[in-house]
Amino acid sequence: YYMPTCSAIPQFIVESGKPKCITISVPEATNLRVEYEAPDLDPSKGPVWISINQVRPMEHLHDKIVAHRHKAHRKPQQPFSQELAERTSSINHMIDADGDVSICVRASYASSANPMRFGLFCTAEQSSSELAKNMAGDHLSNMELQLARLKESMGSILKEADYAKEREMVFHNLSISMNAASMWWPMVQLCVLLVTGFTQARHMVGFFKSRHII
Repeated sequence: YYMPTCSAIPQFIVESGKPKCITISVPEATNLRVEYEAPDLDPSKGPVWISINQVRPMEHLHDKIVAHRHKAHRKPQQPFSQELAERTSSINHMIDADGDVSICVRASYASSANPMRFGLFCTAEQSSSELAKNMAGDHLSNMELQLARLKESMGSILKEADYAKEREMVFHNLSISMNAASMWWPMVQLCVLLVTGFTQARHMVGFFKSRHII
């Protein structure tokens, strides 16, 4: 997924205590909002966690990104986990760097005999209620709230555009490297073939001369 708003499978089943994960691509400085539904959640049976972890920062794909953006290497972002207390709610987490983010669900009491249903929806924007709550002290009108939402959406689009540009730069450099390798490899093969043929011909001529065949 490479859009500011991205969705996973609407619902999936967890049948063991092992984490079940999805992976999305998120631009830097994004307040990732994960909405979840857990209709089978029962906190009395055991804890259920949702964890957010950046599994592959974009900087690790190509060192030229750092030079391109004039930024130093960041320290790896620590994983974030939260225990679920409600069947329907949301989790917010700030993503520091461009890259792939893994969102995992771990249910301690899930099993094949007791499967659990989960639904996840990921977005980079605040909900209408959250936006209104955050700006309640400013006494904004409905029109001003809509303008604030449009401004937030525009910021997400610009971040995604910058991220897409950097991804294009990385894969363009990779394609150039692959093209250069594919150009030189046939020449290396031809040189090896010529050297092998010359060596074999010389060996055969020496063999025939030593046996006085020619």
